[in-house]
Amino acid sequence: MMPKENEEVRKQVQEFLDKGLIRESLSFCVTPTVLSPNKGGEWRMCTNSRAIKKNRQRNSNRKKTKKNQLLKKNINDKSMLKLPDFNQPFQVSCDASRIAIGVVLSQEDKPDAYFSEKLNESKHKYSSYDKELYVMVQALNHWRHYLMPNEFVVYMDNFSLQCIM
Repeated sequence: MMPKENEEVRKQVQEFLDKGLIRESLSFCVTPTVLSPNKGGEWRMCTNSRAIKKNRQRNSNRKKTKKNQLLKKNINDKSMLKLPDFNQPFQVSCDASRIAIGVVLSQEDKPDAYFSEKLNESKHKYSSYDKELYVMVQALNHWRHYLMPNEFVVYMDNFSLQCIM
């Protein structure tokens, strides 16, 4: 960058800092910046958004890798792996979102199994009440061999369904 362009970039950055439009970053990422002349003869600072997107993807992938490693570690942890005790009651925790359902089967607040399902287009249109009822039916159907001979407790966050239990 030419000294004149460098001075212009510094002036514009300081102006943005003073206005509070940007703040100083401690990030190690840098983004290419170029100056483009306006019709009025003034300079406009432009950034390469492809480079920003690439940095975000790289950071996102790094975070996903760390989360996956933590998940693998926790799944393989001996305290997490256990066989069900049929003398203890099961706990079924159900939840539904806009696009998927998820259920955790546990005993003594320790997970034994997990079930999830992505909802198809027609089920996306269900009301929250219907989705919560659907997730409960799916959970009972999926783990009926564990649940039917014994007592179990169902946890849900839908108040109207809690009343019918």
